[in-house]
Amino acid sequence: MKKIPRSFKVFGQKVTISHKLPEKYQQNFEGYNLWGLYMPNELAIYINPEQGLEQQWRTLYHELGHALMYRIGLPYNNEFTDGLHEQIVEGYANFIYESFHKEG
Repeated sequence: MKKIPRSFKVFGQKVTISHKLPEKYQQNFEGYNLWGLYMPNELAIYINPEQGLEQQWRTLYHELGHALMYRIGLPYNNEFTDGLHEQIVEGYANFIYESFHKEG
């Protein structure tokens, strides 16, 4: 399985990918088992490096799902709840992982 890329384009917008959580977010997530985080203001994704490579890829697809949702403006829609957002993003992540990483 390939290593996680350092960046990805979401509809032409470059999103950087890092295994280091920026300091300004560390206090917010202290004590959490944080797998990943999309930071829309920075156009950046954090992936926890302590996960196995398969889970890092699954987390990346999940966070790219958040980036996609922000890029098309869905989080700014009042009818788009956090729960619905997570359900769509997780479904997208599983679909992408199973389509491109599963053998057989």
